[in-house]
Amino acid sequence: MTDQAPTRPNQAVRHAVRVLHAFSPVEPSLGVNEIARRVGLNRSSVSRLLQTLAEARLVQQDPETGKYRLGLGLTELASIALVGLDMRQVARPHMQRLNELTRETVSLSIWDHDAAVMVEHLAALQPVMALGWVGLRNPGHATSPSKVFLAFLEPVLTAHVLTGPFPRYTSRTITDRDQVLADLAEVRRRGFAINEGEYQEGLNAVAAPVRDRNGDVCAALNVSAPAFRLSGAQLLELSSEVIAVAAAISRDLGAPAARPSLPLAVSRPGAAAMPASRPLVSITVGDDGER
Repeated sequence: MTDQAPTRPNQAVRHAVRVLHAFSPVEPSLGVNEIARRVGLNRSSVSRLLQTLAEARLVQQDPETGKYRLGLGLTELASIALVGLDMRQVARPHMQRLNELTRETVSLSIWDHDAAVMVEHLAALQPVMALGWVGLRNPGHATSPSKVFLAFLEPVLTAHVLTGPFPRYTSRTITDRDQVLADLAEVRRRGFAINEGEYQEGLNAVAAPVRDRNGDVCAALNVSAPAFRLSGAQLLELSSEVIAVAAAISRDLGAPAARPSLPLAVSRPGAAAMPASRPLVSITVGDDGER
C-alpha cells in the first residue's frame, strides 16, 4: 500500500472547496469553462465536481443558460452554523453565573457524529481544575455531555455509537453494551448525566440537556471537577444547579416550557463511591510555576 491512496479523498474535497469559492457576489453565476479556468482544473473534472455538488444542493444549474450558482444547501448549512454561534452567545452569561457559583469548570458541547464537541469553556476559579478547550471531543459512552446526547437524541443519530465497541479509558469505564444502555436509561429518567472517573481517573462531572425552540436537545451543559471536591451527594446537589441553568439557557433559546422535575438519586450500574484519594490527572500550573 502506498502513502498516496489515503490523500485522494482530501484532494477531491480541496478541489470541491475551490470550485465553491470560484463564485463571488460580483459573478454569482459561472459556466463550467469559467470555473475550470479559475480553479486550474480541466473541464471534465470540474463538470464531475459540479454534478456531485449539485446532488448535495450546494450548487444549482440554470436550465436555460447551463451556468451554475451556489445552491440552497449552503444556506441551510450556514443557518446551522449561525444557530451554533447564537447558542454560545445566549449560553455564556448563564455559564458565567454557574462558573461563579460553583467555582468549577463549566462547558457547553454539541453533538458531532460520534462525540460531544466542546464549543464554549470557562475554567474553574480554583488552582486545581478540570482542563478543557473549545474543540475538545468527548467520547460517547464515557463522558457526561456525550451521555446526554446518547440518551436524548433521536436513535438514528446515535445508533452507530451504541453498537459499540466501547473502549475502556479507566477502571470505571462502562464497556458492556447492556450496562451502557441501562446507564442511558437512567440519564433519561433523572434528566441529567454523571461521569465518575469513567474517562479520567479522579475527574467527575455532571451534565444536563439544553433544548432549542423545537424542544430538541441541541447542547449539553457540563460542570466538571476533581473527585475530592465533587462526588456522591455533591454530584446530586450540583445536578440541581446544572439542570436549572440548562433550563434557563433553553428558555432563552425559545424552548417550550417544561414541567419542573426534581433530581433523583445518583446511581450508575456497577459504580461505587469515588474515593477521595484518587489522583487528579488534570492539574493546572500556577503563576509561580508550582503545581
